[in-house]
Amino acid sequence: MSFKYRPRFTAIQKDRPNDGLIDLSFEPNRHFGVTDNTRHLTPFRPGRRVVYLALCQSLIQYCIVAWGGSTKTHMLKLERAQRALLKVGWRLPYRFPTAELYEKCMVLSVRKLFILNLVLIKHAQIPYEPEKFSSQRRKHTVCPSFRTQCRSSQRSFLFLGSHVYNQVNKILNIYHMRKSNCKKAITSWLLKLDYADIEKILTVSI
Repeated sequence: MSFKYRPRFTAIQKDRPNDGLIDLSFEPNRHFGVTDNTRHLTPFRPGRRVVYLALCQSLIQYCIVAWGGSTKTHMLKLERAQRALLKVGWRLPYRFPTAELYEKCMVLSVRKLFILNLVLIKHAQIPYEPEKFSSQRRKHTVCPSFRTQCRSSQRSFLFLGSHVYNQVNKILNIYHMRKSNCKKAITSWLLKLDYADIEKILTVSI
């Protein structure tokens, strides 16, 4: 093991006002070092995926419901860092297509992780009362929501959580599922969506 690629993995916090995001792309060599070392330890794809989930995705989705509704400018930095880690770990070329990358690695992008964690937390908070919603017109609207025209408020967990949960419940009917089954169903569904579909889910029309 060379000194250049000794295993270390740290998140660098930028000292800037109004910027609470963890910048994974600030010192990329530290992140690539871990993945580069594990290439020879995990020559098959399932092993690499386990290493990625343990060392990378666990850091990416830390408190993601608090900052996952940030603007695209911030989210693109994280997604670029995530794609760089995946390409190094799976030994893929620099210009490998993004859509094929996530399909090959079988992992979720940053914004998809945000939707997954958002829905799972809301799913745990909502009491299971099926008889309460059986008589209403829109049976998928099980999570109470409120209206706001403030863009910053629309990106918060309190507003966006209810909005996204009702949309996902309309498609997958997750309200009657257990948490484990709910997570599997949402993950399989998110893997099939493209960037435009994710934007449609997260976009709130005033």
